[in-house]
Amino acid sequence: MQKIIFIELPVARKEQYVTDITESLFALNKSIHIFAQKNKLVALDRLLWVRKPDSFLPHAIFQESDQENSDLLEPILLIDRPVRLTADVLILHDPLPVDQIGSYELIIDFAELYDQNRLKDSRQRYKVFRDSGRFDLSFEKLGSFLKLIKAS
Repeated sequence: MQKIIFIELPVARKEQYVTDITESLFALNKSIHIFAQKNKLVALDRLLWVRKPDSFLPHAIFQESDQENSDLLEPILLIDRPVRLTADVLILHDPLPVDQIGSYELIIDFAELYDQNRLKDSRQRYKVFRDSGRFDLSFEKLGSFLKLIKAS
């Protein structure tokens, strides 16, 4: 059964949370897909480049031609649609319908507590994931999650 962890997001800093999680998972040699709407990919790309001056997270924005040259891809891919390529982890910067989620070991979503409408949407996604019967679901605070994965 695939695992989905909803990370509690008490403030509107999702991009920072995404990069923190990406950095921690990359340190564990995990391959990562980050799903976001097309108009957010460039901002995420830039943030991954300038995040820390003394560190580098090898990443790229997915291009359709990459499907044919998967051996040349970076371990972190920014995607704006489902792809046939595999990775260990999918981070959902933006929602993705349950039927479009591939066979990732771990999926990260966010419970956006800082806004009532986003919180309502987060709860709805949780219910859809739960009702699909495909996923083992849990909630974590960011700090707890980062400690958890570093201990694994």
